[in-house]
Amino acid sequence: MESKTALEPRLYRVREFALLLGLPLPTAYRMVEQELVRSVRLPVSTDSRLGVIRIPAEEVERILLEAHSRGPEGHSRGRLGSAGKGN
Repeated sequence: MESKTALEPRLYRVREFALLLGLPLPTAYRMVEQELVRSVRLPVSTDSRLGVIRIPAEEVERILLEAHSRGPEGHSRGRLGSAGKGN
């Protein structure tokens, strides 16, 4: 049987993402805007051009693992893929 991760639900609000990573909310939104974190925009209604931003749990896990691999001082312990576009 597969074990579940502690990171549930599968999609996080930007506010939840910021809290999980200990980031200021504006920084989390900037990461989304600059495509440093993979996100999806879901429509809030059929007639709305606006939507809500969600970040997949896998992306949160990737960022946490990347931060952990850097160690406490932020130095890289190994080569990881960039957080930019196309990941």
